[in-house]
Amino acid sequence: MSGRTYALPPSIIALVVLLALGWGSNWPVMKVVMTE
Repeated sequence: MSGRTYALPPSIIALVVLLALGWGSNWPVMKVVMTE
């Protein structure tokens, strides 16, 4: 196995994490708004 391991750039990882956190925190709010 070569020394270089496959890894995503930190910027992409940060973007995915922010998207996941944003979606996870907005989903309950969206459900409440839709049901009201």
